[in-house]
Amino acid sequence: MNSEILEPINLGSSEAVSINRLVDLVEGIAGIRLERDYDSHAPPGV
Repeated sequence: MNSEILEPINLGSSEAVSINRLVDLVEGIAGIRLERDYDSHAPPGV
């Protein structure tokens, strides 16, 4: 945060990660398992 850069910087990754994969990663780090509930009536998205 303390720099001379004034324009936005993309701190992301070029690797696409699905929400399911993100949840998998967080579960592994936290050492827990979450219940997943999918709404099959919701429009599909990216």
